[in-house]
Amino acid sequence: MFIFGWKISAAADLILMISALLVIWVFWTGDVRLTRWDLSIILGLCALCGYAALIVLIFGAVDLQVLLRSIRALINYFGAAALVCLYHFEFRERANQALVVDVYNSIVAHALLICAMFIYEPLRLAVYSFAHTLDYVNRNAPVLLGLRIPGLTYGLASTSVVQAMALALLPPVAMQFLSGRLASTLAWLGAIPLVASLLLTGRTGMVMAVFILPISLFVTLVWRSRELKISPRNWILGFISCVALIVIAITAIQIRVGEANTYVIAHAAEAVDFFAEGGRTTTTERLASSYALPDDIVTIMFGTSNLGRGELAYITSDAGYIKLLFAIGLIGLLLVLLPYFKSLLLCLYCFRVSYLMPLATSAALCLLATIVLNFKELSLLTRNQWSITSILVCVLAMWIRTRSQEKLRSAS
Repeated sequence: MFIFGWKISAAADLILMISALLVIWVFWTGDVRLTRWDLSIILGLCALCGYAALIVLIFGAVDLQVLLRSIRALINYFGAAALVCLYHFEFRERANQALVVDVYNSIVAHALLICAMFIYEPLRLAVYSFAHTLDYVNRNAPVLLGLRIPGLTYGLASTSVVQAMALALLPPVAMQFLSGRLASTLAWLGAIPLVASLLLTGRTGMVMAVFILPISLFVTLVWRSRELKISPRNWILGFISCVALIVIAITAIQIRVGEANTYVIAHAAEAVDFFAEGGRTTTTERLASSYALPDDIVTIMFGTSNLGRGELAYITSDAGYIKLLFAIGLIGLLLVLLPYFKSLLLCLYCFRVSYLMPLATSAALCLLATIVLNFKELSLLTRNQWSITSILVCVLAMWIRTRSQEKLRSAS
């Protein structure tokens, strides 16, 4: 629910409620373990909230979306830090590994739900009913006909990137955090519903997965070869296994016949065209034409609080960076990116620690995927992706803190 909690109103959702409850629990028990990395990110989010509130007050409290998004992201990050504390209270030494594995398993479970909703229409309609999906998602024909499935989320391209994030986590989960051949094999088999869910959500995730999985797998194999002295032959077998899993997943999606199969395969074909045509597809051409900067320098620098979908003027562009420029200007955009840049610095720092190298790579890939997706649509600080990246960043920060404390104890 912390990752895929659905909306209960226009301003609140289960993710926000669970985050608040986790924070209350941590302060109630007194088990607060914020690291200096956490504090710097929290301070950056507080600065963003203050700036967004100032812009809203100056231009009139008509469009509150950017302010509410900033406040929600701050509470969400506090919730992620609290969740890490809860896992340390329950699992002790295995807390970080257990939390990362649970994040991966939750995304796989969501992938299975997407596939089940594709196959069984009553389930799809039931989920849409209690999650009020059709009140928020773009109600185009593929969504209404069940050809594209957002699951418990309210996006398509953004959901496909969320599903692709699990593929970034797959190598360290299966090859580092899980013990036992059965558990590792089950983790690898999770790639099948994950890839199937990419076919049912969006092309963006499919394109990103082509980069995310091989990079994460390569770094994890390098780590294993150093730590466990594995021969290069096993590297080749690992890559072949991943390719085989993807082929199996694409084959497995051929469940429904007729229009559904035609649409899904045609939809996936554009992801192939992205590479075959050097990035030139109907989607990228439409996206390129949507980039239009604000007319005046004041809006470019400071924004007007308008995200383009409220009561203020409509903004034709869906590109996240353009919408943020209109809403909070260049200054606000830099404040939005600040937590991501700080998190990437943490990933770079952790990459130099041998044991953390695979997870640091996976976390960096998830952060970069969100930054890249924002060129297409507003993805920075969005609910599902921010929940995942917040957990990964908090886990890495806690691992660094624990390692530093162990060094101090051994030195004394």
